[in-house]
Amino acid sequence: MNVQDFVKFTPEQLHVNPSRMDERIRDRLHMEGIHDFHYQKEYCLLSTTPEYCFEHRNPPKAFYNDHVEVHKGKRLDRDSELRERFQKKWKIQPIGIPYCGVSRREEDRVLNTIKEALK
Repeated sequence: MNVQDFVKFTPEQLHVNPSRMDERIRDRLHMEGIHDFHYQKEYCLLSTTPEYCFEHRNPPKAFYNDHVEVHKGKRLDRDSELRERFQKKWKIQPIGIPYCGVSRREEDRVLNTIKEALK
C-alpha cells in the first residue's frame, strides 16, 4: 500500500472488522448494563513527521533534519526505529540529515543533500 492509496480510504474502511466474538461480548456487556467503554477505539502508539516528504517521486523519499545535539543516544535509537517502521508501512525511504546549528553554510549543505538524493 502506498500513501496515495491510503488517502482514498473512507474512515469506515480504516476500522478493523470485528469478529463475531467481539460483537457478542460487546452485546453481552450492554445487556449486563455495562456501557462505559469504547468499542474498537483506535490508539496511535507511535508517530513520526518528516520535514519534507516527496511521496510522488520514484522512489519516494522523506527527509528529516536532525540537529546533532538533539538526535543522539536514546533519541537516535527511537528515531531509527520509527523511521524503519515508517519505511515498512509507507514504502517511503526516510533520510536523516544531521546538522549543527543554523547558518547559511548549513542551509546550503542540507539543501544540496536533499537535491542530490532526489536526482
